[in-house]
Amino acid sequence: MKKNPAFHIKDLVVFFKEAKNYFMSREILLAMDFSTRFRSLALWDMNANCLLDCAIMDIDYNNQPSGAISVNQEQGGICAVINNILIKNGLEDNSVSVLSLGIGPGSYTGIRTSISFAQGWSLALGIHLLPINSVEALALQAGKLFSNNEFHLVVDAQRNEFYHAVYRKNNDEKNVIPELIQPLEIISKQEINIFIEKKLPVLGPELENILPSVTALYPLASDIAFLAANLLQQKGENAFQSPESITPIYLRPVQFVKTKTTRVLSI
Repeated sequence: MKKNPAFHIKDLVVFFKEAKNYFMSREILLAMDFSTRFRSLALWDMNANCLLDCAIMDIDYNNQPSGAISVNQEQGGICAVINNILIKNGLEDNSVSVLSLGIGPGSYTGIRTSISFAQGWSLALGIHLLPINSVEALALQAGKLFSNNEFHLVVDAQRNEFYHAVYRKNNDEKNVIPELIQPLEIISKQEINIFIEKKLPVLGPELENILPSVTALYPLASDIAFLAANLLQQKGENAFQSPESITPIYLRPVQFVKTKTTRVLSI
């Protein structure tokens, strides 16, 4: 007995309608981290709670790693890369409902650039913003890559000083986010060398010329996205921050001395 082909066509129409509704209803989180020379983007499907795609860009044109994208004016910069990753995944600008960004510590210029971009996009399209500590993304990656129970994370703070935090690996399969043991602080190079001499695991980005014994590790937008999605599950809309409230992580006190006004009286 022959099957009715109309039945199959009807099923296909229903399938494609449902597929279209699914893709149109997807809540997308765009994550970015510009805190190092390896600037990265990631797309996270909040409905399926999974990573869709990611891209890594290297701003060091003289040292291109395999698979990294060079960001320059000819390519249209960061806007073009975001547009490309959205198009690649069948999405548009208005598909993104949440923008999560690493706010350092790290490259002050890169972090300021991402914050300015996020603030502009949020004000233009009403996208929710969710800032994430870039060191937390480092900790998440370290917990996945290394077997050590505790690890020291280090980021260059300039002036021969370094941001430093200690995390402990979480062996709970339901919670892979490492536990913070020692909060972020600024310490000296001498103190870091003590950790290295004791053969403690010390990890961090862009330290090969200053502390060659430190294991290179860079924060990734895919981990920023994971942490943001986890935070949204815990706090919901309370996790969002207003555009004007987002600032880089900068532990040093701001030193500002107002210049005295000198008046010249004519006689």
